[in-house]
Amino acid sequence: MNNDRKRRWFQFSLRAMLVVMTMASAGLGWLAYERNEVRRHEDAVAAIRKLGGAVRFYKAKAFRPAWLRFLLGETLPGQGMVVDFYETKVTDTDLAILARVPELKQLWLSRTQVTDAGLVHLAGLPELDLLYLSETQVSDQGVSQLEKALPNIEIVR
Repeated sequence: MNNDRKRRWFQFSLRAMLVVMTMASAGLGWLAYERNEVRRHEDAVAAIRKLGGAVRFYKAKAFRPAWLRFLLGETLPGQGMVVDFYETKVTDTDLAILARVPELKQLWLSRTQVTDAGLVHLAGLPELDLLYLSETQVSDQGVSQLEKALPNIEIVR
């Protein structure tokens, strides 16, 4: 009889175990999703820097607690980003990297080898609001097509 009391104390109902497992799975699933987003973001930043570009972030986004920074990293994928390719050898195909950074706010492409074909990669960036294109091979037609795709963009030529 004494053994039964000890044993019962460590038993759980199936329903309670399913609830605990569901809650744990949801939390770990969110953590895995966030970590994948941070990795995608860090990979894109590394690729931009490898091409000679400079990357800056807006600091207006909410910070992460220290325990979450330890698990996920320092960068926040939701931060606004500024990329500067001024006087680099970036080409149209290199701009495909920017599709992995939907939070891109400003982009400097002045004095690069970018043409109208490279602007196609920028059309899917909803946050892009400022683009510098001075001394590039981009035509007026390419600029007008990008303005149609991104109506809130300001293009400086």
